[in-house]
Amino acid sequence: MSKNNTVEILNVEQIFNSKYVVPLYQRNFAWGEEQICQLLQDIYESIKVKDQQYFIGSLVTIRRQDDSFEVIDGQQRLTILALLSYVLQFNVEPEIHYDSRPEVERFLQSLASGVYASGSDPSTSHFSAAIETIKEEIAKIENKDTFRDYV
Repeated sequence: MSKNNTVEILNVEQIFNSKYVVPLYQRNFAWGEEQICQLLQDIYESIKVKDQQYFIGSLVTIRRQDDSFEVIDGQQRLTILALLSYVLQFNVEPEIHYDSRPEVERFLQSLASGVYASGSDPSTSHFSAAIETIKEEIAKIENKDTFRDYV
């Protein structure tokens, strides 16, 4: 085992300064409304109690030879953060690539370019559903600017 393993605490902006690859052996994105709502509500509650930061969980990666990071664990959270960044219109463009899933690549590229076709492809409908859930939950938040800034 390598002795140069490191643990870093990163914010969302810092996370998306790197390129991630979700390998084929990882399961497909599978978070549904319950998990997405719980995450967003937890973040919002953290804001209300004035926590300085919210620990979203671990993202375990291995650096590949091309300097991208292969996602070993945390793909669901990483994907939600990417979708959330599009919905909140962050000035970052998450680079997440899904090995052997070109339909997901096309979906994320269209999302990044501002062309979002809700539910247009059955193979990416779970991503569309996640975006709709995020939008619905954010619509319930009183101070959206504070939420956006916190994230």
